Amino acid sequence: MSKFNKASSTLFYKEHEGKAFFPNLQAFMTSDVAVGIELVAPDAVKKWRNLLGPTNTAVAKKDAPSSLRA
Repeated sequence: MSKFNKASSTLFYKEHEGKAFFPNLQAFMTSDVAVGIELVAPDAVKKWRNLLGPTNTAVAKKDAPSSLRA
């Protein structure tokens, strides 16, 4: 577990900096501790994203009903 600060969250989410949702993302990610995980498998990130499902929960419920976000 670790805690993001403004600088570390900006670095971690660099590709989202400047987007409209970034201030809310940064506020959320710096509000408490985060638990990191290590994904070890072929195509691990793709598999993890499939398990999570679409970021929009309404879309997840429709398109990936067995996903975590659904």
